[in-house]
Amino acid sequence: MESATHTACSLTVSGPAGPTLVERSTEGASPDIDAQILDAARLGDAASIERFVRHYERSVFAFLSRSLGRGPHIDDLAQEVFLRVLRALPQFEKREAKVSTWIFQIAVRLIQDQRKKPKRNFVLVNEEICDARPDPEQSCARRRLLTRIEILVEELPPEQRMALVLFEFHGMSHAEVGQVMNVGVPTVKTRLHRARTFLRQAMTEGKEG
Repeated sequence: MESATHTACSLTVSGPAGPTLVERSTEGASPDIDAQILDAARLGDAASIERFVRHYERSVFAFLSRSLGRGPHIDDLAQEVFLRVLRALPQFEKREAKVSTWIFQIAVRLIQDQRKKPKRNFVLVNEEICDARPDPEQSCARRRLLTRIEILVEELPPEQRMALVLFEFHGMSHAEVGQVMNVGVPTVKTRLHRARTFLRQAMTEGKEG
């Protein structure tokens, strides 16, 4: 299983309100895998299982990296996610949840287990989105800004960070985030609000300082 290059939305400062989330990703909102492939994978067809894994591995890698930090440990964690997914796949009922939402629920439980272990450095955004910009000066300034935001996001409480990543970087709705995190929509909105408030205040203080 190979790590994929992840498309990320970015955080920037816009006007007096401070940091604003922009370029919200829709990668988490991509269609679920074809129903026939899903059914064949559930029955153990090897080719369909491979297609199933390849269909979802990009999002899983991105989510794990944004939640726990990039590194070789992500490969192992992603493999563990898919081992758990494939073990449970024969019992999965599509009417209960989208396949992608169900996979993220399994990933969240694995992340919660990992949080009990020593903390790793957290890297949130893909550096290529900075380097690809045609204006070198603008790209450099953007890179500095994103680095600052990465540091701030690392300071968020885990549940706020996870809600922010799922909503902004994986394009999930409030309801989908709640389903993944096993909380209600009001709780999701509260966590997002608190995360944004913290980022806004921290960025404002950084500019004034």
